[in-house]
Amino acid sequence: MLREWIAVGKAKDGYRVVFSLSEIINRSDNQDFLLLDKKDNPGSGRYLLYPAGDFFADRDIRAIEKLELSVVE
Repeated sequence: MLREWIAVGKAKDGYRVVFSLSEIINRSDNQDFLLLDKKDNPGSGRYLLYPAGDFFADRDIRAIEKLELSVVE
């Protein structure tokens, strides 16, 4: 599964990000992905997907609309 599955996240504004399942589960830095609930901010989306400790800060999704797992064939 680690080689074949990807997670695709989509934001309200159309921004998309892709992570392999291995990136999410097999992190060598012991930093987990955070799914934060921003209950008090419904205008810009309720959830934030944030890869803590990730070098690329632009891979976080601030107003997540959809998150799905897919198999890469």
